Amino acid sequence: MCSPVDGGIEIDIYGNPHCGPGYCVRDQYGKVFCSSTPRGASSLDRDGKPVCTDGCIPGRADACVVPRPEKTKAAR
Repeated sequence: MCSPVDGGIEIDIYGNPHCGPGYCVRDQYGKVFCSSTPRGASSLDRDGKPVCTDGCIPGRADACVVPRPEKTKAAR
């Protein structure tokens, strides 16, 4: 699994990847949160709560991208 372009990826407490439009972080409860802005920053405050550029949104497994090999001219 990969993050979307300019996005982020983080693994939850169950080992599942979650992605979002910006960088992602896992909170003190193991939930994944991502910045709502592409390439936006995310971090935890001193209480272990997520803080993100332009606000945090929950990371989603279906936002992750499955890499696919590119077709070369020889393979066409």
